[in-house]
Amino acid sequence: MIDGFNRFREIWLLDFEFRSPSGHCPRVVCMVARELRTNRILRMWEFELRGLATAPFSVGDDALIVCYFAPAEMGCFVDLGWPPPRHILDLYVEYKALMNGRKPSPNGYGLPSALMSLGIPTIGAEYKDAMRGIIIERETHVWDEAERRAILAYCQSDVDALRPLFFRLAPFITRGGDITLAQALFRGRYMVAVARMEWEGVPIDTTLVERLKDCWKDIRLGLIRQMDRFGFYRADGTFSFANFDAFIERHGLSWPRTETGRAKMDDDTLKGMLAAYPQLAEFRELRSTLDKLTLNKLAVGPDGRNRTMISPFGTVTSRNAPSTTKFVFGPAKWIRHLIVPPERQAIAYLDWRSQEIAIAAGLSGDPQMRAAYATDPYLSFAISIGLAPQGATRQTHGTVRDAMKPVILGVNYGLGAQSLAHQTGKSVKEAMRLLDAHRDTYPVFWAWLEGIIEMGSCGQVIETRLGWPVQPRCEKFRNHRMLQNFPMQANGADCLRVAACEVTEAGHRICAPVHDALVLIGDAETIHEEARQVAAIMTRAATTIARIEVPVDCAITMPGERYNEPRGRAMFDTVLDQIDGKV
Repeated sequence: MIDGFNRFREIWLLDFEFRSPSGHCPRVVCMVARELRTNRILRMWEFELRGLATAPFSVGDDALIVCYFAPAEMGCFVDLGWPPPRHILDLYVEYKALMNGRKPSPNGYGLPSALMSLGIPTIGAEYKDAMRGIIIERETHVWDEAERRAILAYCQSDVDALRPLFFRLAPFITRGGDITLAQALFRGRYMVAVARMEWEGVPIDTTLVERLKDCWKDIRLGLIRQMDRFGFYRADGTFSFANFDAFIERHGLSWPRTETGRAKMDDDTLKGMLAAYPQLAEFRELRSTLDKLTLNKLAVGPDGRNRTMISPFGTVTSRNAPSTTKFVFGPAKWIRHLIVPPERQAIAYLDWRSQEIAIAAGLSGDPQMRAAYATDPYLSFAISIGLAPQGATRQTHGTVRDAMKPVILGVNYGLGAQSLAHQTGKSVKEAMRLLDAHRDTYPVFWAWLEGIIEMGSCGQVIETRLGWPVQPRCEKFRNHRMLQNFPMQANGADCLRVAACEVTEAGHRICAPVHDALVLIGDAETIHEEARQVAAIMTRAATTIARIEVPVDCAITMPGERYNEPRGRAMFDTVLDQIDGKV
């Protein structure tokens, strides 16, 4: 046995087959588990598993459970009502950690791709797709005896594949001895929190969703007639680049272009150009709504809960990456107004205040940035460079304060002078002066950040406080923007994982993580106290990671109220105006 794993008396390789239609909780079909040392195997069907109060193998402190993408297995534990394992090793996450910074796999990070890339024989994607058709896609969940044997054999093939994959990844997992093993086990622990959050789901106003689906074609055309005052859309509702180019020419705008010469229409470009032409704000909101929203893809289960894969460790920085079309927090901001707490329950949205700025200040140790974060990072910068007087407040100098946001936030992801000029409406020369002023104001931060960029540019490993690594080995990952962004985003992901683990393990019901926030659902009578407890856990978690106190803001939606997203309120009201009556 590889050093580091001798502490475990048993090591179980585990896989479940289950059914989980869009928006539904997982329902177990069968399970196969094999103990690594003794080769003992368990092959059990659903009716056998549901009669058990706990897993039919050890899940205590002396046992290690090895899976590939553990939220699936842990969701099955929740379905069966079993206590979760004490120690989980998710080989999906550890494979991603090993490969992070290398050329991305064209076939993604599924088990067959991991096996192929490491030279391990695999059953192949075609066989997996065929078996998934039998298990998942068939309308009935009744199988004959031959099909049951085939499903169990298929499940066992994944378990058997975990053995060579475990031995291939074990040296990487234990490269730093007990420290890196503990970090891997913490990542596995987070997968239990993910399963709990996915199971809870976000309560949705399904009546309104169905009305919107039924009327969406008419609503779409109505929104265009009401909001497209520049004539960018044709009568049939399609967008006209020719009309947009004519508008640009009439107004003398310099607009970013794609390689093919078309005007860029991504949201970041539109957001940046608002400074130069603020009248486009309504068009940006309209385009975001028409392009991003596919209501039929919003994953809502029969109990009215929005559920979709949280996709933990889905990005280079290890942030969650849920679907932008299936997740209610993914599409246009106004969609969040579809969130309505059930009767006698309430929802609390808890988010860290300027989390990424706090991480930059805390981990760099820059005293000026730490002091600025403790007051108001945007206004403090404006005062320090002479754009606002001492004693200025958000009320007296709100415009200047808001103008500094793109600078303070942009440096964290390598925003250049050209892009900053677009976002602020200033000249490139003035944007360069602002970026230079930021360097002069926070020299300790810049020395720390440039050290990280130099390490990454040389292909050295960069790690978060809790050990999420990236080793840039190809040009895609050696660009300064990625390297500059990594410390704040990746350590922010660490903050969320620590908080999610502690909050869910304390019995609080989290129905979704949202970038740097957790969405709590609870009894209306106790929601304020429960939100206070969750906020305290979140502050403690972020303070541990960032080395600076990071407060948490809270917004509560009570029974009978609709979740309110200020940035999407006007569009939501406009959409409601397009359907009959008031909702």
